[in-house]
Amino acid sequence: MNSQSFSQSVTDTSYVKLPKTVAQEVVRELVRKDYLEKEVNILTRQIENKDEMLMTRNTIINRLENRIDILQRVNNARQEQIQTYIQLNNSLKQDLRREKFRKNVYKYSTAGILIGAVILVHK
Repeated sequence: MNSQSFSQSVTDTSYVKLPKTVAQEVVRELVRKDYLEKEVNILTRQIENKDEMLMTRNTIINRLENRIDILQRVNNARQEQIQTYIQLNNSLKQDLRREKFRKNVYKYSTAGILIGAVILVHK
């Protein structure tokens, strides 16, 4: 290996001669540096992707929470409607019982009056 081939963007035309072991160590360090730079780039992209996924999940969660809130409001409105229906139903039942009682009172009082009139007429 020639030490001249391992120079990085040197504008100086002078060369430094390195011992073979030092040149090999420099090569290993440069390869390691390149590998680590690629790894940093990959990890940075992975972090960016995870951030995007997290934002997407948060958006989905917020939409689902909004949907739950809307459904709860709808459910509460339906519960109120059911309570109103029950109250109206009970009120109508009471009114029907009163009306039946009135009819029976009129019916029996009319019958009593007729019977009384018939008795008075026959005496």
